[in-house]
Amino acid sequence: MHERLKFLLWKVAWNILPTRHRIAMNLQSSFQGDSDCLFFGASSETLHHLLFSCSYVRLLWRLSPWALNVERFRHSLVHDWIHCILEPSSLLGLSTCDCHSFQLFVVLLLDSVWMARNKLLHDRVQISPRMLLQQILHTHKEHRAAWQVAPKLLQKVKAPSFLPGNSLRMTFDVAIRASSSVSAVILFHSNGAFCVPALKNLSLLIHLSAKQKLLC
Repeated sequence: MHERLKFLLWKVAWNILPTRHRIAMNLQSSFQGDSDCLFFGASSETLHHLLFSCSYVRLLWRLSPWALNVERFRHSLVHDWIHCILEPSSLLGLSTCDCHSFQLFVVLLLDSVWMARNKLLHDRVQISPRMLLQQILHTHKEHRAAWQVAPKLLQKVKAPSFLPGNSLRMTFDVAIRASSSVSAVILFHSNGAFCVPALKNLSLLIHLSAKQKLLC
């Protein structure tokens, strides 16, 4: 899970997201704004309301692949929900192979809801629940793919073949610049080991003479 998502879950667990209700409580008499929920305005925008009571968010949970009914947590603490996220197998009855996918989805949903809430607050743009869910599912698919075992991009190179006996093979190359050339050489032993590569900086030499000097 991305560190930013872990940090979001930590802020949810400690109830320190700057909801409108929390800001109003902290500022008290100096607060002159509205503390109602931005999505529907039926209740005060507390963290508990955003997680379990807001109709906008409840619809997202209902339409999710797990069809969650979060209303059952309306009288529970936020910590109880966090425990369910951390231990979905024992507390929600999910299969072990499905737990990680569920945890990713839940945190991505929380992240998307909070971003949609901020977009509505600052830009006056509201995203429909179904459109937001499509974005969440797309992001969830990308995160799941990132956790898949990546194919091996590098194939093991076979050791070069040698003549029998104690012999060496040399490979070399020259990089030509305007005022100089750099020559490199590597020696391979018949047992597969290679010696320390050698580099030489040769001034004002053409490609052929650089190779000749390197071999001297």
